[in-house]
Amino acid sequence: MTAPEIKSLRERLGLTQKAMAERIGVSRETYSRWEMPKPYGRKPTKGTMTLLQMMADKLRDCPQQERSLQEQVKTALGHLEAAAKCLKPAADNSAVYH
Repeated sequence: MTAPEIKSLRERLGLTQKAMAERIGVSRETYSRWEMPKPYGRKPTKGTMTLLQMMADKLRDCPQQERSLQEQVKTALGHLEAAAKCLKPAADNSAVYH
């Protein structure tokens, strides 16, 4: 996906850059770079690009159901965010083993 396509997807979902970044599990600054044109912009990781492409495909396949799909995508992104938090090491995980 190109930077304009990523931006268009976010706008079609009705999300701000911050909200989209939070749902994907990256900082707003990282996400905003994905929407920037070259040479300043950056590409998302392969896994994130796949997720974004799947979202775009669903919107393209079901334009008449876009509002319903927006809610489904927001829910799916919420689940992804929760899973990402589970995978992050706990900051207070400083147990001493004897």
